Amino acid sequence: MALRIDLTLVSQYAKMSTDELLRLWDSRPSLTTVAQQALLEELRRRDLDGEASIAKYRSDEKRHERLLTTENQQRRMSSSFSYLKEHPILALVASLGCPSLSFAVIYGIVAPQIGLSRLPHILFSLMLVIGCMAATALMRSTTRLPIRIFALLLSVTEGALALLFAFGATVASG
Repeated sequence: MALRIDLTLVSQYAKMSTDELLRLWDSRPSLTTVAQQALLEELRRRDLDGEASIAKYRSDEKRHERLLTTENQQRRMSSSFSYLKEHPILALVASLGCPSLSFAVIYGIVAPQIGLSRLPHILFSLMLVIGCMAATALMRSTTRLPIRIFALLLSVTEGALALLFAFGATVASG
């Protein structure tokens, strides 16, 4: 006996996004038989008629979300870098102050409390990377040449120290 498909369900499912249909697909045991049949027909219409095609769609969606997240992070980093290039005083303060302040806080307050585990080395390494980015922005700004040379030296030094402290985090007992 063939099931009669409810036309209101068909039109309702046709208006839904694929993600909404897949969420409904996951809860199909709670649907009526007619609703399950209408859902299956709509998924077939969208070429998602089997578990393999549904799994591929979800995998593609996750990959797409990761790409969007990466692009957003790159856009935020680029805008921060551009802002620092346009404001060299702020870049100078950030390139010197961020690692200095974090060193004082991490090794003066945090490390005595928790010991010299990996965490202080990792945190300081990250702060050095931020300082290195600010120094690079200062180096690429339109300030006078001596300041840009100082920024180059600062950037190289902070980058090397970041690598050193990251290495220290890998060999520290934790």
